[in-house]
Amino acid sequence: MVSELEGLAARQSARRILPDQKAVLRGANERYRAAAATGDVVGFNAANMLLHDTIIDNAHNLLLGAQLKSARGQSGHSERQTQSTMRALAPSCCHYGSGLYGTLAIRSE
Repeated sequence: MVSELEGLAARQSARRILPDQKAVLRGANERYRAAAATGDVVGFNAANMLLHDTIIDNAHNLLLGAQLKSARGQSGHSERQTQSTMRALAPSCCHYGSGLYGTLAIRSE
C-alpha cells in the first residue's frame, strides 16, 4: 500500500514541482547516489529520507503526505536491510536516480 501511495505522490510531484523544489530534489538525489555508491549507511538513510520527504512535499497534497509520513514509522528498515538495499542499488545508481528524478525533471521543465 505504501508503494502505491508513493507512486501517487511521485506523479503529483511531477506535475506540481516548483523550480526551487527541483533544486532540493536534485541535491537529495545526488546525496542518495553518492551514499549508495560508497556504502555510507547513515548518509544513505538520511538522503533517502530527504528524497522521499522532498517528493512528498512537492506533491502539495497534505492528506497524502500525512498518510505516507505516518506509514513510514511502521515500516522501518534495519541496518542490515539498508546495506542489502545499497548493494542492490549501487550498480544502477539508485532506483529514484534515473527513474523518478528523470520523470520529475522532464515534466517540470
